[in-house]
Amino acid sequence: MFEEGEDVKTLSLLTSPIKLKEILDLLDEFYALLPDDWRDSMKKPNNSKPVILDRPFDYVAPQKRVFLGRFGSRLEYLKGYYMECCAIAKVLPQKNFCFQIDTCVDEDATLEKLDLQDGKLDNQQLEYITKSITKSLLYQ
Repeated sequence: MFEEGEDVKTLSLLTSPIKLKEILDLLDEFYALLPDDWRDSMKKPNNSKPVILDRPFDYVAPQKRVFLGRFGSRLEYLKGYYMECCAIAKVLPQKNFCFQIDTCVDEDATLEKLDLQDGKLDNQQLEYITKSITKSLLYQ
């Protein structure tokens, strides 16, 4: 049962005393891990000193980190996405296509044209290549 008042929200649970104690302990631990500004603005739980965590102050607020992308460029993403599509479908990737991408990445060059006439290209391979190109254009 859930009741909501002006400043109070109450959740009633029908459970055994052991489960009730475990639930309350978990809520207490959750409260202890909240950032200080949130903790001060909230109603204190049953036990504001946690039982399970020995030192809750060791758990600091999350740091703002710079996302380190898996790929350094759109070309790397293009090849990675293509290889993933081929792996999922259990299809051998086109060596010629991969070689051209690798060459551009190694030489830090721009891919200006793509030569696929040497490889045996079927509809599935063409779909994966075009899907990879489309996805890589959206990659930031």
